[in-house]
Amino acid sequence: MTTTAAGSARFAGEGNSRLLAGKLEMPGLGLAVVDRPRVAALMDRATSHRVTLVTGPAGAGKTVACVSWAAGRMAAASAGRQRARLTAWLTVDAADREPARFWSYLAGALASTGAISPDQAERLTGNGPYRSGPETARDLLSALEQAASPVTLVLDDVHQLAGSDVVAGLDE
Repeated sequence: MTTTAAGSARFAGEGNSRLLAGKLEMPGLGLAVVDRPRVAALMDRATSHRVTLVTGPAGAGKTVACVSWAAGRMAAASAGRQRARLTAWLTVDAADREPARFWSYLAGALASTGAISPDQAERLTGNGPYRSGPETARDLLSALEQAASPVTLVLDDVHQLAGSDVVAGLDE
């Protein structure tokens, strides 16, 4: 399952590699994924909170749990058993410690789901003067308040941002 849509390609600059599409795609699930209904139920309850942190040692299955949960919610919404919920995905790496890069990718992830328009993403993070992380975060939150469906944002490998200026914006 990929979350990349035509809008994010436009925001990414029609293939000019401004954004790496793979960072905005939810990883696929392998064939042998164990159903974990208790974990899915915990994650369902967690969506009522503004922020949920899924932690564990490397290899514990955090990413698989998030992908499984998101895929299950999309399937339930498609079958009419649950309200649709958009899931934006961003796989963070060490280069994302640079604020302008991080906020561009975050806006791209949100645009890829339709939570914000590509034009909004461009205005919020585009070619103008660099704005602070907290200012960009506030503007992104304001844009998300207008989204037609609730939005879940998954920041995979968010530990890569520890100690960076990006964290101040995320605190918003």
